[in-house]
Amino acid sequence: MRGIDREQGCLVIVRPDQHIANVLPLEAHEELAAYFARFMLEAG
Repeated sequence: MRGIDREQGCLVIVRPDQHIANVLPLEAHEELAAYFARFMLEAG
């Protein structure tokens, strides 16, 4: 129904307010990093 392969699975980013922020394929490393890069601060 949502285009998710039941055999391969997916990655779901859920915000603390329970909003589904993004649904990505498991190999979408760059998209995942880009999502969090928008608001995460570098440790240091």
